[in-house]
Amino acid sequence: MQRMRSYGFTLLEVLVVLAIIGLLAALSVGSWSAMTRNLEFSGYTRNVATSLQQATSQANTRNRLHLFVFDNIGFRWGQAPDTLSLSTCTTQTTAPTLGSDAVSFDRPVSVTGPSGWLCLAPTGVVSRLNTLGTCSYGSGTAALTGIPCLTYNRGSSRRSVLVSVSGQAFVQ
Repeated sequence: MQRMRSYGFTLLEVLVVLAIIGLLAALSVGSWSAMTRNLEFSGYTRNVATSLQQATSQANTRNRLHLFVFDNIGFRWGQAPDTLSLSTCTTQTTAPTLGSDAVSFDRPVSVTGPSGWLCLAPTGVVSRLNTLGTCSYGSGTAALTGIPCLTYNRGSSRRSVLVSVSGQAFVQ
């Protein structure tokens, strides 16, 4: 009697392949979540820089004092209350209150950073830069030091938003 030749895979072979696929999927989840956290962190710092530039532009366009407030919740920016002058904004010790029309962004989980505020004059000049930390840019003899910046950390990752007196911002 001739034995019929069988085609296909045995149940054991299919189970081994499924186990290998499951193991590879489990290993990739960890690196995938780390990658998405890094992307979220980079996106947040880019958003800080872009929003600061937008707020400075709005202050200049509307010819009104604007505020950029940053704290452990996130950051907010918008037009300053009519009762607040530039000189008061730069000297007061607590962050001014923004109106309900303020643009706000929440800080991602486990990101740490500074708290404070910047006053954005109608002329486009940013004040209170002296309250920020300082960073350097470049290396060697061409390095610039003492640049006002907002530094954010997530674990061992660090990103700094360098801020100029004209409201330009750059993520490093």
